[in-house]
Amino acid sequence: SEGNIAGDFLSATPGFGGGVYVSGSGSAVVARNATIDNNTATTSGGGIHIASSGFARTDTGSTVSFNRATLAGSQGGGVYNEGRFRAIDSAFEGNAAQLAGGGLYNSSTGVAVVNTSNFLANNGGTQGGGIFNDNYASLNDSFVTMNLVSDTGGGIFTSVGENTILNNTSNTGNLPNNTN
Repeated sequence: SEGNIAGDFLSATPGFGGGVYVSGSGSAVVARNATIDNNTATTSGGGIHIASSGFARTDTGSTVSFNRATLAGSQGGGVYNEGRFRAIDSAFEGNAAQLAGGGLYNSSTGVAVVNTSNFLANNGGTQGGGIFNDNYASLNDSFVTMNLVSDTGGGIFTSVGENTILNNTSNTGNLPNNTN
């Protein structure tokens, strides 16, 4: 769908998915030329929460911005993914999580594929300012820049033994300027 989702619009599950909650069991959401901004979830997915076996895609100029996951231990300020997530020509900007994954938190069951998208000025709490990956993530022709955390992986944090594949992707200007 096209349009603006703001101010905790579609959250049917308290604490999860301040803007959009995609339940499991094969549920799917496609956001095309959409703005998902200024939403809050207490636990995870300030902008979008994708439950296991759910699918979400942002594309064609979509923006996920200024969303928050607010409680101590919260994850995924912009997007929290337990299922499948795909971003094409999208921007993730100014999102914040208290613990990890300011722009995107990809959980141990999540698969994330990002193409021609930008993660800019997100705050991931302690790890993964732009992206926290705990399973499999692929970034292609994308930018991860000016993201911030207090500990490790200002741009991208990848858990031990997991895979983050970067193809023609810039991961620079993040603080701290390291990856894990």
